[in-house]
Amino acid sequence: MTNEHRVAFAIGDAGGISPELSARVLADAEANRGDMIVIGDARVLAMGAQHAGLEIDLPTVTPEEATQGLPDGTVLVDMGNCDPAALTLGEIQPR
Repeated sequence: MTNEHRVAFAIGDAGGISPELSARVLADAEANRGDMIVIGDARVLAMGAQHAGLEIDLPTVTPEEATQGLPDGTVLVDMGNCDPAALTLGEIQPR
């Protein structure tokens, strides 16, 4: 279900709790009514979903594709800029 109002949010600090919280929000039908724009690295969101014990399957676009318009519904703008393998969890990340 989509409407004329969309909420956009960034996944947040990849080394903190933000990826897991983002995954939980996206999996919650009350919070995610199918009209969100998520901005961040798809690998970081997948890591957060794994930590939360969830599976998240979102349509994904690149930042370049996003400039041409976004599909209806919840969508991930994959920045592709933060490799989870390079993170130290529990420490503030500069990206």
